[in-house]
Amino acid sequence: MLLHVLALLALVSSTSAAGVTSGRTPSGEPVCKDGAWTEATAAELDSGEKEPQVQCWRTTPCVQSHYMTMERCAAMVEDADFPAIDPLIPTRPTAATMADIARGPLANKSLLFVGDSIMGQTFDAARCDVVRRGLHLVEVRDGTSVEKMAALGINADTAARVLAYQAAIKHGFGAGYPCKGEPRSDAGVDACTWFPDPPLVPWVVPETGTLIGFKGWHKFKPTDAQGWLAMTDAVVVNYALHYADKSEYKTDMETLMHLLGVFGARRGKAAVFRETTAQHFIGTGSFKSIDQAHLQLGSTCSCAPLSNETAANNDVVIFNNIAATAAAKHSSVRMLRLYDLTLPRHDLHEESFCDFQAEASRRRQNQPAGAHSCCDCTHFCYLPQFWAEIWARLAAELDATHVLQQT
Repeated sequence: MLLHVLALLALVSSTSAAGVTSGRTPSGEPVCKDGAWTEATAAELDSGEKEPQVQCWRTTPCVQSHYMTMERCAAMVEDADFPAIDPLIPTRPTAATMADIARGPLANKSLLFVGDSIMGQTFDAARCDVVRRGLHLVEVRDGTSVEKMAALGINADTAARVLAYQAAIKHGFGAGYPCKGEPRSDAGVDACTWFPDPPLVPWVVPETGTLIGFKGWHKFKPTDAQGWLAMTDAVVVNYALHYADKSEYKTDMETLMHLLGVFGARRGKAAVFRETTAQHFIGTGSFKSIDQAHLQLGSTCSCAPLSNETAANNDVVIFNNIAATAAAKHSSVRMLRLYDLTLPRHDLHEESFCDFQAEASRRRQNQPAGAHSCCDCTHFCYLPQFWAEIWARLAAELDATHVLQQT
């Protein structure tokens, strides 16, 4: 259903913000931004040697995630530090943050995000939010000693839990841990790609004892699930966008919800299934054809609002209904509702970021223009208010689970 384009967290700026002055569009016009937001030169963009860190020619510009290191996230403490706001989401007086969740229901607990690249964006947003709120975040690689963890501010109890977490990965996923696949730069640090099998190494919030992890895969596998459920206290999971066969999806969701139900019924555990977010491909809403994502180079990528009929009846809605029906049979499985939040956000997709990656790939392989050109109406950019609403909804679901009970 989804053309898989590995995408990380993207951050948003505004055309009205100070400093939006220069740069280049795919066709070369200088309308983007320089200095603090982009480091690629015009020549590098034109040649395909580098992709842009920011799309400033859009109504709602986006910043590439790998440009937003943990250091940059930490510097953007206030929402006002972001030049853009989300006009569709009123500011909540008691808006939650991921840091609030780490201090509250997930203090001295572990949280695992499980799913495809959209869940990978959630994992990235969670880490960025933690450091924006003044907490620290430490990636603990396999083999790190307790003494080294202590030097990083991780206390003995948390260190013991880290070692148990890593042991659970090895037990559940074998010798492929911690790296199986090509390395990539993830939020400014070297990390292992999420795609083939094992979960990423844990990221630890020393102040709260919270472990945050990510297990990426495009479809549900029962044996896989048994491995990642053994690792964590709380899980937020989603599968859907890589399914085409609805009967296959129904079967897989029945099995998954049973496993989550058993897990979530235990003291000290939380099982949350995240609704699939809206797509905005022209005419269909949900992704239906490779032609919707492959454009001729130079064509305009456009993600469109959904008509009332399409909004109520597209593949994402059908898959969400299948998942909700399966989850309803298990009272300990909570549903994180996000379709309504993302439905009006056709203007918040990454759109043509992948076009620059495609152009660079085309040039390297001496392929004709347009061979890989693409349009992404699936992955979302970042706005602080958008994610604050997601964290508020997640906090409410976690409060309704057994995660606060002592094991």
